[in-house]
Amino acid sequence: MKPTEAIAFPEPWRISQAYRYGVVEPVPVWWLSKFRNPAPSSTTDGGKNGARVNMNEFIEILARDGIKEPILMRVCLLTGTGRLEAGNHRCVLAELAGVKYLPASVSVGIGPILNPGTGLHCFDMKEDLLFDIGKACDIVEFHAAPSRVFRSIRDLDVEVGDDALRFGHTATTVLPSPLM
Repeated sequence: MKPTEAIAFPEPWRISQAYRYGVVEPVPVWWLSKFRNPAPSSTTDGGKNGARVNMNEFIEILARDGIKEPILMRVCLLTGTGRLEAGNHRCVLAELAGVKYLPASVSVGIGPILNPGTGLHCFDMKEDLLFDIGKACDIVEFHAAPSRVFRSIRDLDVEVGDDALRFGHTATTVLPSPLM
């Protein structure tokens, strides 16, 4: 394979139940990156049966198998804070590989953090929400497409081409030392 050749990124996430119900859509990686863990660990549970793997192994798994589950954003109805809940490592690798979009969904409910094991990072999202946080508290939990939750995503003119979900790398990809 040539070093500049892009590897087609399989899209098994398109058969997920969330995608079938319309709560998953491609979101620009630059936008998702604003809400990811600023200090992700050097390993992730993306190996076979959830085994921990380093980031070089993980990018090879993603290139071979694709993203199985969409990136998950989390927003707290009470505070308007939130974060990238699941997919921090995929987001980092997408940034490094020049991937333009990742499939994403939003979980909205009580509490900004579902799994503290992915970090304790939280960001103020109030100004970007399409609903008033105080008035939305009667709803306990729901999932939505990002453009139904965030003003900045709704207002983007997103055109996803054939190459939008591709990892361009070779089998010898070496990532910066903080991620290895």
